[in-house]
Amino acid sequence: MKFVGSARETNDYLRAIAAKPSPPSSLLLLGTSGNLQASRLQPSQYQVVEKAGGYQLVRVPISVLAKSFKF
Repeated sequence: MKFVGSARETNDYLRAIAAKPSPPSSLLLLGTSGNLQASRLQPSQYQVVEKAGGYQLVRVPISVLAKSFKF
């Protein structure tokens, strides 16, 4: 589990994951609906796994993140 507090930390972390010899096919992200809107991910690009209070746990394919973050 990795907690990141800024867009730069997120980008650095995603680049590190993508560079691994066997990167995962997807990541689980926890955030609010506002966080998801700010990320510019479209609802069709992720799967909501669970919702609790104002938070959502979503699964996002690495390929989608690579395009969004251009790595």
